[in-house]
Amino acid sequence: MIPLTDEARALLGRVIRFLAVGGTSALLYSIASALLVEWRWLGPQAAGIVCYTLAIPLAFLAQRRFTFASKGAPGREFGAYAALQVVVLAVSTAFIAPFIGDSLMLNAVVFLIFGLSAAFVSFVICQTLIFRPARGG
Repeated sequence: MIPLTDEARALLGRVIRFLAVGGTSALLYSIASALLVEWRWLGPQAAGIVCYTLAIPLAFLAQRRFTFASKGAPGREFGAYAALQVVVLAVSTAFIAPFIGDSLMLNAVVFLIFGLSAAFVSFVICQTLIFRPARGG
């Protein structure tokens, strides 16, 4: 076993918690988006936007408290987090339409891939710019 510094252990803990929160969010996002498209309630881009936008406040609370244990100002952090999510959403939805077809399962996979990619970018920016983690957490 490789010995970890306290800093590396704290980062690993955040990554694991992030994967739990982000994975759950991505799964719910992908299923809800694919169903909205399948039921023809919304097109692929609109479904992604609606589901992603509804998930922002819930994901923020989970990431802030559970993943990053932030001690920063909640109002500033939410504003920055929401802005980040809007940018990530805009970029991902701009590229998703060509990958959507007639298969519910393939559409769910496409939304999942785009959701996980957005989550990864979000983690890196949250870790470095948005949240102030508690010491040792």
